[in-house]
Amino acid sequence: MSESKLHLIEYQEVLAERRHYDVLRWTVIGLVYPTAFAAIAFAGTRWGWGFTSDRAFLVGALGILWLVAGSLVFAQIHFYGSVRMRRAWELEKKLGFTNL
Repeated sequence: MSESKLHLIEYQEVLAERRHYDVLRWTVIGLVYPTAFAAIAFAGTRWGWGFTSDRAFLVGALGILWLVAGSLVFAQIHFYGSVRMRRAWELEKKLGFTNL
């Protein structure tokens, strides 16, 4: 196989991985952020916004921890996706693709 065909195959694989990372990233956002904010809002409305009771504090803290964990997972997926995108740009230059 010629080198350009190998680059084209790699380019297709990189873009497929990039699409996978995008779906995964938006799934994390769609599941984690609403549930974290719902837990915080539930704790605040159920037991008071001052978080003076132990239950409110624990549920609110769990919501915040869930939000932080989801943000870390999102950041890691975003980093892997950006690495693959840089590789796709390099392959586009090698293959001579131009944006119209």
